[in-house]
Amino acid sequence: MIDEKFSIAGIEEVLEIYLGETKLSEALTDVIIPSYEIEQRIPFFFKSRKAKDLADYDFKMRDVARATSAAPTYFESMKLKASPPVDYFALIDGGVYANNPSMCAYAEAKKVYGDKEDILLVSLGTGELTRRISYDESRNWGLIGWARPLLDVVFDGVSRTVEYQLSQILNHDESDRKFFRFQTKLETGSDNMDDASATNIRVLKLKAEEMINKSKDDIDALCKLL
Repeated sequence: MIDEKFSIAGIEEVLEIYLGETKLSEALTDVIIPSYEIEQRIPFFFKSRKAKDLADYDFKMRDVARATSAAPTYFESMKLKASPPVDYFALIDGGVYANNPSMCAYAEAKKVYGDKEDILLVSLGTGELTRRISYDESRNWGLIGWARPLLDVVFDGVSRTVEYQLSQILNHDESDRKFFRFQTKLETGSDNMDDASATNIRVLKLKAEEMINKSKDDIDALCKLL
């Protein structure tokens, strides 16, 4: 109740192993990765295009991954050393405002390409929550009662809102679809964000296979466009 759920030692060790000294500028394609700066209270984006131009902004990939995965209540926030005029950035999981970062990617593409290029956007979900929050149970919750459930509500609500917005913008003509969203409902297994048990990983893989089979027509249509 008074400390983060997990130590950062495990995640930092894994990031060190897989990402090592790789820099943001070395991304094989352009990427934009969201985080949130809690002291300045602003969305913070790691952009590979910017990192290629500004050495002071070319952070290590492992630090970027650590910042964007610092989910409140699960991991402590990330203190990332910076260059003047600021000494550091205090960062948490970008999911608090961009759990579905598709709209951020769309805005970035419009900024870079304007109307010169058609934009085709593919969004891959990580599972849609289906667990009900009972009115009778939740109506008298306070800070402690709402702490974890509220995080799920924020993540899920933001994700679905972005899906709706992009569908309206890019799929106004069904014969000329420019937005594809692939998502599955987590009605089986556990939808706890930190459940990495072997059983749950197996269930999630099966859910992915099920989604692929159900989305065959959309996948075929997307492949033709690509």
